[in-house]
Amino acid sequence: MSQQQKAISGSSSNTNANIKKTNSKENRHVFLTEKEQLEQYGRIVEHEEISCGILLFRKLTSKYDFLLMKHSRRLDLPKGRMEPGETFIETAKREFNEETSIPLDLIGIHPDFLFEEKYAYFSKSKSIQVGKTLKMYIAFAKDSTKLNIKLTEHGDCKWTQFKEKEAMTIQNNTIDPLLKSIQDYMNEKGLDLEALEKTSLSSNI
Repeated sequence: MSQQQKAISGSSSNTNANIKKTNSKENRHVFLTEKEQLEQYGRIVEHEEISCGILLFRKLTSKYDFLLMKHSRRLDLPKGRMEPGETFIETAKREFNEETSIPLDLIGIHPDFLFEEKYAYFSKSKSIQVGKTLKMYIAFAKDSTKLNIKLTEHGDCKWTQFKEKEAMTIQNNTIDPLLKSIQDYMNEKGLDLEALEKTSLSSNI
């Protein structure tokens, strides 16, 4: 699987996805040229999709945990597909709330961190190659004692302690690159989780 990951500095909360249908087959949308597809996905695809979500941190005593969702055989992020007319941040908020039932007014989203990953996979349901773009924000709980998770799409969830200086190996695809991207962002900016939390809780995104 070919993948590209990066953390983007600067707010992207008002960016719209420019998705257009370029062939007549149902549910098949391609908005990159073949050259761009090869560069970004590593292969030619028949459909492209965007998925957005939020990685939530909570602070218990002096440690920070982050929330992952659990399928029967793997861990996942609180995320989902973008709907027509939505911005990236709107999709991330909606999907996070739908999958966790945590009210959005109980979290603060960091204004300057956005993780992006591009990869291709074969969709068994569509029988086509899909190019996927994932965009993940980070957020912090305003009051960890008030988080009441009600699962709607997953069998369970899991809080995992974040390690600022150590490599974290949870899932090679998506989760590990996201965690490393957060660590790299902190190192680049000379910040720790407490500083990220402070900025997130004062944000109005």
